[in-house]
Amino acid sequence: MPQYVLARHVFVCVQGEHVVFLDVRKDRYFALESARTAGLGCFVPGWPVAAPFGIDFVQQDADSAARAFAETLDRGTLSGVISLLLEKGILIVNPEQGKAADVTVAEPLRGDLTADGSDERPRIGARLFLRFVTAAVRARLLLKYRTFETVVERVKSRRGRTRAPVTDSELAGLVSAFATLRPFFFAAKDACLFDALSLSEFLGGYGVIPHWVFGVQSRPFAAHCWLQLDGFVLNDTVDNVQRYTPIMVV
Repeated sequence: MPQYVLARHVFVCVQGEHVVFLDVRKDRYFALESARTAGLGCFVPGWPVAAPFGIDFVQQDADSAARAFAETLDRGTLSGVISLLLEKGILIVNPEQGKAADVTVAEPLRGDLTADGSDERPRIGARLFLRFVTAAVRARLLLKYRTFETVVERVKSRRGRTRAPVTDSELAGLVSAFATLRPFFFAAKDACLFDALSLSEFLGGYGVIPHWVFGVQSRPFAAHCWLQLDGFVLNDTVDNVQRYTPIMVV
């Protein structure tokens, strides 16, 4: 078998007993039992599921004997999994168009602004109000008329900008103002994608560029996303987001 790589628009993580994929181009999640994919470590650099018997097969020039041994483990299952992942566009053959199947590592969490913020009602002037409305409308239009991949690339393009010198108290004030206005325009419950994108657009107007984290859990399957910056969750709580395994950080 030839070596394969993960498509650039696909992200992977291990959650419980499953390997979960996020295809940004198709805006779709896909999961497989991790045990069925263990042998892929022989053919996909960076594959996150350990090979059977703890043998590490991920080498630039894999030892032929080790490769032959791996194929005898369950060649039929392995071939079927590879065919399935190729069919779905998750794995590709051309290494120049793909990447190693490395899992996403998010920064360690230190707290959340929603829990640690002040109970005082923030002062909301006309300019801040207008920026909130503009951000919410822009987020709605982006999600309605642009592909998910385009939206992700838009947010990702901000990472190269110089971050504005905003103090922790100023950041907390902006997040608090957003949270105060939000109930009058939309509900954050079960709308994490829109909520996170709206807050990202809002903070971007002040030169604040947070990370947009996507996470998944299995049994039952659920996907969630939130914003965090310097280890602080901006629009959720640490207790809630820790239930999810990060699969993509924008």
